[in-house]
Amino acid sequence: MNRVLSIVKKDVTQIFRNRFMAVITFLAIFIYAIVFHVMPSKVEETYSMGFYFEKGREAVEEQISEEEGVEAVWADNEKELKKLVEDEDVQAGLSFTLPEGKPKIVLYTSSQTPEEIREAGDVIAREAAYNLSGYPLNVAFDEVVIGPDLLGKQIPARNKMRILFVVVLLAVEFYALGNLISEEIRKKTADAILVTPVSISEFMTAKVATGIFLTFFEGLLAAFLLNIISINTVVPFIVFLLLGALLVVAFSFVLGTISRSFLGLTAYGTLFMVVFMGPAFTLIFPGGYSFWIKAVPSYYLIIPLDGIVNYGYALSDYLSEIAYLASFDLVMLLLGLYVLRRRLT
Repeated sequence: MNRVLSIVKKDVTQIFRNRFMAVITFLAIFIYAIVFHVMPSKVEETYSMGFYFEKGREAVEEQISEEEGVEAVWADNEKELKKLVEDEDVQAGLSFTLPEGKPKIVLYTSSQTPEEIREAGDVIAREAAYNLSGYPLNVAFDEVVIGPDLLGKQIPARNKMRILFVVVLLAVEFYALGNLISEEIRKKTADAILVTPVSISEFMTAKVATGIFLTFFEGLLAAFLLNIISINTVVPFIVFLLLGALLVVAFSFVLGTISRSFLGLTAYGTLFMVVFMGPAFTLIFPGGYSFWIKAVPSYYLIIPLDGIVNYGYALSDYLSEIAYLASFDLVMLLLGLYVLRRRLT
């Protein structure tokens, strides 16, 4: 045990003796924390829309008041409505006038208005046009939400980003531990250690302990700075952080063993890092979801973390993900240990 702890101490010192790895790791942690606290902490869920109706305002005003999430701002004339849109006091403006006795409806949007906002305004404008023309849609409309109803529970983008930040920190450890193993093999440091009373099993146990310790410590530090840790999330977060640390260690063993130089390590590490982080970007850009994402093991780490930290789900809701990730970690760790043992013997 003392020999294992001595190797772990040596490994940690060696990793942080690399100034690039030390600076980029802790600088990233604190920069991510600063970015998180600077980003907006609230989500604007209200759709603000300006209205000017030459006639029929009362009927439409009553209808709009029944709509959830729509804030109506009424203008006294069309010029005032255009000014509201131009100054971005509203996200869109709807005008109903009667030039020469013929109804005319115009939807005003800014050039900076997102496409989805324009589409929402277009839907409201068409519905108002049907009602004003005396031909309302004669259909029964019921809204049924499949799954959890998140109306009024939207979270700010920074809360999604903090999961991405944690995943980036885990991915950085691919380089740290992988570089340590690669250097010790290239410089024959591993051979020098193994001619001492240290057995190969103790050597590899120390490497696993080093990887888990560093990944867990850095992830926990980032979690505190990013307001992830709370009474309800501390245990689930620790469970998934340990599983993530094992995943990083397993891949680092393979990465460090197959890399013949720092350039090779960088090339392989970048590939591993991009694939590992892929599922995290679906949290920020849901429309970019692709079928292959579920084939990436980090998906079963990232999605549960998002559900537990951001939506308050329980650890028991992700037992299947825990089982899958733990099984994958075990298989990859055994593969990594096998590859490393073959390289050292």
